[in-house]
Amino acid sequence: MRIGLVTFNDYPTLQFHLNRHKTKKDIKAAVARIRHHGGIYTFTGEAIKFMRTKCFTPEHGARENVTKIGIVITDGRSYDTQDTAVEANAAREDGIHLFAIGVGKKVDQAELDLIASHPTEEYSFMVENFNVLKNIRNLLVEKTCTGKIGGAVCVSVCVCGVGGIRDRVNG
Repeated sequence: MRIGLVTFNDYPTLQFHLNRHKTKKDIKAAVARIRHHGGIYTFTGEAIKFMRTKCFTPEHGARENVTKIGIVITDGRSYDTQDTAVEANAAREDGIHLFAIGVGKKVDQAELDLIASHPTEEYSFMVENFNVLKNIRNLLVEKTCTGKIGGAVCVSVCVCGVGGIRDRVNG
């Protein structure tokens, strides 16, 4: 499995590409180094576009015939819901399976469903806070690592999450 990470708020920030880290230990260390950069807005569409065009590319570790999975984690409504829907659709058209995870009370379930692949009940989740993310971690691991998406056991995953993800995701 290859993992990339993009954080976002007013703009997306590449943390690392799919081909940057080879071991779980290296990935965890890289995530631990991420610092939160607050913002005024939540530009989810821009983050999805960045993930699609900058992360899932051959030069950055994406491979042909390997399932592409994008996990979008947000703690607020997108500044531009229409752009978010357009970019999510473009990602799905490019063959990226999208999970949408909303954290907290400021998230719009309908917007998560616009982002998520179908059926949305299998790709769209709401959790109370970032600590609860670990409760759905096993479900995501099962879906991404056992061939339940795209029939492949070899996947590339790019996580697109809000700026403070380092302090909130463990595993």
